[in-house]
Amino acid sequence: MGQKNKKTGEATDIERILKIPRGEIPDEAILALKERDAQLVHSGQKEPEEVPDTFDVMTVDQLKTLCKANGLKVGGKKAELKERLRGHFLSQDDSEDETGLNNDDFDGMDDESLRHTCVTRGLPDRGNRKALLKRLREDSAYANELLSANCPRDKDTYKRISEALALATKNDSSGVMAEVMGAVMQKETTDSKYVDIHIRSIGMTPTKFTAGGAPSVTADVLRGLAGDPTLDDPKYGTAYEFFGGGEKGHEACMALYSLTAIGSIDTMISNFLTSLQFLADEDSRVHCSLNFNTETGRLSSRRPNLQNQPALEKDKYQIRKAFQASPGNNLIVADYGQLELRLLASMTKCVSMIDAFRQGGDFHSRTAMGMFDYIQKKVDDGDILFEWDYSKGEPSKPMLKDEYASERRKAKTLNFSIAYGKTAHGLSQDWGVSMADAEDMLQKWYNSRPEVEKWQKKCEGVGTKERLYSYPHVSVSFFARGYGKR
Repeated sequence: MGQKNKKTGEATDIERILKIPRGEIPDEAILALKERDAQLVHSGQKEPEEVPDTFDVMTVDQLKTLCKANGLKVGGKKAELKERLRGHFLSQDDSEDETGLNNDDFDGMDDESLRHTCVTRGLPDRGNRKALLKRLREDSAYANELLSANCPRDKDTYKRISEALALATKNDSSGVMAEVMGAVMQKETTDSKYVDIHIRSIGMTPTKFTAGGAPSVTADVLRGLAGDPTLDDPKYGTAYEFFGGGEKGHEACMALYSLTAIGSIDTMISNFLTSLQFLADEDSRVHCSLNFNTETGRLSSRRPNLQNQPALEKDKYQIRKAFQASPGNNLIVADYGQLELRLLASMTKCVSMIDAFRQGGDFHSRTAMGMFDYIQKKVDDGDILFEWDYSKGEPSKPMLKDEYASERRKAKTLNFSIAYGKTAHGLSQDWGVSMADAEDMLQKWYNSRPEVEKWQKKCEGVGTKERLYSYPHVSVSFFARGYGKR
């Protein structure tokens, strides 16, 4: 906030007020907000808020009822009605106006007295009784509004108005005042449904803008600001230095990280948990709709989208465990094993990739060992297993893919990212690491697969059509050579 829009040149708001439902805010947070505001007022960093009076909580209908009961003009906007009533009850301290009469005594005056009062107030005295009454009440309303506008909004003024209202209610034989004030008192003693949260700009320079030119606060921008402060060796984002580093920098990054986590949790709940619960039948089973007629030739799924379930290390709520075969049946899991990478191995004639596919095992886990030395050491020391023959039962030790699922996921991302030409800059953005760290991981990958790097450089500047025609044999030969075996 406070930054200029790139397109319009207009500055965004320095401060915004958000109305948050009271039920969503813990009591201790509301107390902390009040204490903070009191400290800001005391230090002079914030103007004291105007003291609210009874009229601030009244509805338009209640204000008009009070105006009518006190012989005041009823027309006008809500703000005008409030000022009119404030001025009227503030004037009760003086009991009488400059004519020696209360404003609500006009009805009891004869026509001659009304004309005399008009002359005294500098008003025209022509017209019938209705015109005279209207003229005097409008003049009184204007005088009351001036009185209210020039009176300070402080506790003393609030007390004066409250005492005048109490006296008027006591003396009102019609019961109208008592009825309105009873409803208002009940409303005043009830906490507001919403709490006003004041958000001020911290003056941080935006790093990204929306298509409309406004500063962007998308999830990837927030991740860049936060980094990953939860790691044993925290990887802080750009917010760390902005807040001066140390404990304050850490807390800022944790707050931003939590904000992105909340977004992920909300997405998880709405996209997976809620939809699966809502669409389950009486047997607690889901039946999606499959679309076979897609432009790409791939299947698509809806109500619910069973092709879009959370990845293993992101499955905090163990949603995948909810999918179970009915009694007497089994779920069959089948997938193309690194199809794009096998194509890349064939097209580049990469020796290490071809050897890895011939040896079998999990290619992404093998890449993870090359990227992270501590994983390689764990495998060499026998603390974890790289692969296991499940025909012999359950593995005797933790599997690499389970123990280091996050690192394997990064290795998988790296494998496919390189296949599609992602650079160190893109990887640093995806992982929230520095360019140097991303460049180091990228080079480690190329060091063991130099043929891929050579092939990619050779292809730079070559059109897509020429590249396709250069490798017409790939679709057949990469299986025929043996290293594409399933």
